[in-house]
Amino acid sequence: IAGLSLVFDTVRSRRERAELQQQKTAAELAGLRAQLNPHFLFNALNTLYSEAIQQGQDKLSQHIAELSGILRFTLQQSRQDTVPIGEEIEFLQRYISLQQARLPDNPHRNMDIQLHWEGKPVRIAPLLLIPFVENAFQYGLHPSRPCFVVIHVKTENSRLYLRVENSIVLPQTHRGAGLGIANARERLERLYPRRHRLTVKEEGDVFKVELGIEEL
Repeated sequence: IAGLSLVFDTVRSRRERAELQQQKTAAELAGLRAQLNPHFLFNALNTLYSEAIQQGQDKLSQHIAELSGILRFTLQQSRQDTVPIGEEIEFLQRYISLQQARLPDNPHRNMDIQLHWEGKPVRIAPLLLIPFVENAFQYGLHPSRPCFVVIHVKTENSRLYLRVENSIVLPQTHRGAGLGIANARERLERLYPRRHRLTVKEEGDVFKVELGIEEL
């Protein structure tokens, strides 16, 4: 009995030390997150933006402003259940602009971007469309080979239409598991049950996404 009690005490002591270590690690991470807060990031970006303006680097200042807008939308607007569709489309425009800016020159690359909002005050769940756009840039472009991306977004009579097509430039073994699109599919099922239609498919060397949402 004494021996068993000693074993139990030893196991309990180790478990308590492990829990204390986990709590210490969690506290340290929370402290780091508190230091690297959104206000610090916004202020840093504003400083870089001002310096770029003073040095006459218009293109750089534009990219910094776009990055700041993406950060602000992601940290602030994404906490809401819905956002104005105009803000969601503006977020997509900034994301696409930054993606295009980082791409190397490739005369064999074709981009067809059309984002249209009719102006009606409808709302949509935030960050709902970005996984489809991000997937196209991540897996549909090549630095030198022929490739293309098509992104069409349109709102009409409180309905939203999205079409994304891209070339498939990577073999299946080098592509991701599509977690972003899978998560977007789950959000659509939960937020717009029986009010949306999503089609995701591969046809030859082309990846296609079509999304329609009724009654935004």
